[in-house]
Amino acid sequence: MWWALLLLTQAQVEERPRVTVALADGGTLSFVPVTAGDEDYPPAAKRVDAEGVSDLELTIETDGTVSACRLYATSGNPDLDRKSCELYRERAAFRVSGRTRPVVVRAPVKWVLQE
Repeated sequence: MWWALLLLTQAQVEERPRVTVALADGGTLSFVPVTAGDEDYPPAAKRVDAEGVSDLELTIETDGTVSACRLYATSGNPDLDRKSCELYRERAAFRVSGRTRPVVVRAPVKWVLQE
């Protein structure tokens, strides 16, 4: 089961409630989008004006923790890709119900420098 999750600004998160989706093989997955700010942008990536989309594959355990983060497609910058996984591991707020096995989701993270 693949779902797109994005890193959003704090203002965007406050406008959005928890999202709940039904899983094809039973159960539900709910989450609050992960937030990221300018302070999260990797300094080395900023110095070279790196932007892009880190497309991740996350394994979500039944307790809601991210147990694995694999790079599905690179942003073109290893610092952005590495930070994307870090943010999901540190800030993700997933809830899994009605399942006894982990859930695998795709999570694209769009990195754009702010002016």
